[in-house]
Amino acid sequence: MSGINRTQLVLGPGHLLFGGAPTGSGDSIAWTPTNTLFCKKATAQIKTTWREIAPGGYGRIDRRKGDEVVTLHCSSEGGFNSAVMALLWPYGGTAIGTSIFGSADVPIGFNSLAGQQLVLWNAAITKMPNITLGASKPIYGDFEITGVIRQSLPRTDTMALYTISAVTFSALTMNKPTLADFLTLPTVATWSIGSPEVITPARGGWEITFSEAFDWQTSDDFGTYDARFRSLEVRAKCIPINYSESRWADLKAQGTGNDIGTSARIQADLTLVCGGAGAGGPTLVLKNASFDEAPMQWEDNKDRIESLTMIARRDISSGYGNLFTIAMT
Repeated sequence: MSGINRTQLVLGPGHLLFGGAPTGSGDSIAWTPTNTLFCKKATAQIKTTWREIAPGGYGRIDRRKGDEVVTLHCSSEGGFNSAVMALLWPYGGTAIGTSIFGSADVPIGFNSLAGQQLVLWNAAITKMPNITLGASKPIYGDFEITGVIRQSLPRTDTMALYTISAVTFSALTMNKPTLADFLTLPTVATWSIGSPEVITPARGGWEITFSEAFDWQTSDDFGTYDARFRSLEVRAKCIPINYSESRWADLKAQGTGNDIGTSARIQADLTLVCGGAGAGGPTLVLKNASFDEAPMQWEDNKDRIESLTMIARRDISSGYGNLFTIAMT
């Protein structure tokens, strides 16, 4: 048995590529990405649905393919700029029933530093990353991208879902993150009641979570070809320093106008400014946010409000309305 040749080992990191429209069609399609997102690690997987052929007395004698998609799961180091923002959080005002893949294919890729490029030719964000606002943590976490079959293309095409080719990473000329894109900035939180109310400093920062759902569109003959936006829930959570028992009044559990069946809790925009005006960070707004949970605790050296959770609501009084907005300060 021969020894191991360490020069032939295939391993190492890579980074996400996005932006820019594809050119050409069929097997002649090409793409020049315009932006890079640096990743800590990433995993790509072909997810296949199988139907087993298993006659009695023989067990499985074959498997027939029912569907295939490609997923890319990324853990970021927190690089943030306007292009990254638009890529990772696209569903703040998306109407229910909208195709998340759109009318034209959008490629998203991944290039290893060793020089191999994976391109998903028709891709979309299917898990937006949670956001953490505080000066001591990365600004966002893991996210997921899903690639499905290209528009009006059969699966028999050799580039129906993805391409793997040799591309030198150092030769790519698209925008790459700078040190200034790795934000570690404090956050100012205001709730638009009063003048407005400034929420006291948050112990451990703010965590904003996104729970999205899609209706996947499939065909017996083509597999998964689309996904339609179904729902989104956005929550913001922190441990507020110096919040007292009096905050339970905002929960409106009792008193005039707080019968069962009423929409009684105070609702107002929660605005989270990362670093303050002019600092170059994002401003995140949860629309019509209300207290969802505010449990109290009594223990040595523990904050009275154990945690505060606020939940956003879509305002349909004028147009469709957003659940959240995110923009550079």
